[in-house]
Amino acid sequence: MASEAENIVNEFCKAISRKNLDELLTYFSDDAVFHPMMMEPAKGKAAIRAAIAAFTDTAESVEFKVLASATVGNRVINERVDTFGDDSGQESGSAGSRLFRD
Repeated sequence: MASEAENIVNEFCKAISRKNLDELLTYFSDDAVFHPMMMEPAKGKAAIRAAIAAFTDTAESVEFKVLASATVGNRVINERVDTFGDDSGQESGSAGSRLFRD
């Protein structure tokens, strides 16, 4: 059975396809740090908004398809196939780790 934290991460991965920045920011606390691959860490909601917009605003579509996920302590790990772009169907494998703190 998935943990509450795992459910939150998986719901975020579903929500990314809607590209609604206000909705996506509800998944982060005010002092959160978001660190996508190949980018500097984004600290706080304003920086996280800009980091997410960097790929949601430039792609026609975004999808994070979760293949597997697990919770280890306060860390959620998921294996995904991320798709960004147009109708070309290009995909990339990804693994993500999210750390939750009270």
